[in-house]
Amino acid sequence: MVAIPTHCVWWEAGADECDVRLHLWRPRNTGPCHPLAVVKCHHGSAFTLYPPGYGPYKRKSVAPMSGAGEVARIGGDIDGGKEIGEPAYEGTVHGAGMDASRGERWPRESPADDPRRRRTQDRYIGQSAMLLGLANELAEQVAQDIAECLCVPYLALSELRNSYNTALTYREKGAAIVSGLALIPVDRTLGERFLQSGFIGGLWEQPVRWDPG
Repeated sequence: MVAIPTHCVWWEAGADECDVRLHLWRPRNTGPCHPLAVVKCHHGSAFTLYPPGYGPYKRKSVAPMSGAGEVARIGGDIDGGKEIGEPAYEGTVHGAGMDASRGERWPRESPADDPRRRRTQDRYIGQSAMLLGLANELAEQVAQDIAECLCVPYLALSELRNSYNTALTYREKGAAIVSGLALIPVDRTLGERFLQSGFIGGLWEQPVRWDPG
C-alpha cells in the first residue's frame, strides 16, 4: 500500500493543514508496472505519486532506487549492517549506455514484449547524457550546475563532456556515460540528485519529494 503524504505540493509554512487523500489509481503498463496513486488536497489539483527514482511519465527510472528509497545494488551483500555492491544502473535509463559501452547494439526491431529497440537505446543514451551533464545542448553553466548537484568534480565531468560530444561511435558515447556514472557518490540521496539534475537540464519541472521517514 502506498504511503500518502502528509502535505501536498502546494502547502507552505503557515498555511492551513493539508488534507491529502487518495483520489484514484492510475493504471500503468510501462515504467513501474503497477498502478500509481493519484492523490488530491483542498489546496490544489490532484497529483500523481511516483516511486523513488522515477521522473514524471518515465518508462525507466533515472536512478536505481528501491520502493523504500534505498539504493538498489547488484548482489546486495551486507557489510557492517550496510548493503554494499555496485548500484543497479542496468535497470535504469543509463543501462542503454552501459550496453553500448560493451558494444551491445539493440536491434532495429524486436518483439512487442521486448522494449530493447535501437531507437529506444539512442533515446535513453541521450537522456542519460542530459542527466549527467554531458550533452552538448546544455550550456556550460548548466553542466556546472549539474556537476554540483551530482556531487562530482566539474573538471572531470568537463573532460567526459568533451569525450561524449566528440565520440564517433555509440560505443564511445556509452563509455563516457559509464565513466560519468562512476564519478557519482552513491548514497540514499542518489535518486533525489538525479531528479534534480533532470530539472536543471530542463527535462521536467522542479521535483517535489516526500520522505515518510
